[in-house]
Amino acid sequence: MQALLRRHIGSNAQSVGENGATFNAFGEGLSVSSDGRHVAFWAAWGSRTFTRVLQCPTDGNADLIAFCNATYPNGFEVQIPADQGIFVHDANIGATHRIARTLEDGVVDFLF
Repeated sequence: MQALLRRHIGSNAQSVGENGATFNAFGEGLSVSSDGRHVAFWAAWGSRTFTRVLQCPTDGNADLIAFCNATYPNGFEVQIPADQGIFVHDANIGATHRIARTLEDGVVDFLF
């Protein structure tokens, strides 16, 4: 799906309403309309990040949980893009519209 988004939208496509910034990361498609015309997706732009500590799961595969706890006993620190959003691309007219973004309506991030 990322390849389709990059081909259709382009990795340097201007992100909607973000002062000329360009997308620098795409997530998997969240939804594709039944006729293939619209695709909703996650994308990020800019270089600002913030740190989040991910904790190991407490349920699921016991071996995976044990490995995680042994490898990352204090959690795993990751950098999250500060500027990210959910977009819908209309393949028929080549337009991309922003649906939601971080720092609006109390949204901190869409990743974790």
